[in-house]
Amino acid sequence: MQLIRHTIEYMKNQKSIGRGVLDNLSISRENVAEIVRVTPSYKLAARAKIIRLNQTKPLRHAYFREYRKLQELCLMILNREKHGLGYQEQKIHGILFDAAWLW
Repeated sequence: MQLIRHTIEYMKNQKSIGRGVLDNLSISRENVAEIVRVTPSYKLAARAKIIRLNQTKPLRHAYFREYRKLQELCLMILNREKHGLGYQEQKIHGILFDAAWLW
C-alpha cells in the first residue's frame, strides 16, 4: 500500500496530467481517500526506500498476481519511465484502475 500511496502523492504534485486524473474521477477520489486512510505511516522521505524495496523484491506470490501489474505501473510512474505500450502512435493522457479489488 505504501507504494500506491507514494504514487498518489507524486501524481498530486504533478501540474498537468497526474493531478487531472486524480481530481476528475469521483470513484478515484473515494479510492484515494481509502488508501490515504490505511497508510497513516506515510512519509515522503521514505519514497526512495519504498521504490528500492519494490524493485528488488517484486511480488511473486500467486495470491498477489493481480497486484503485480499495479506494482509495475507505480514503479514506472515514480521512476518517470515511459509506458512502452504499443507502438506509441497515440498519446496516453491518463491511467485508470479500480483499486477496490485490492481489498
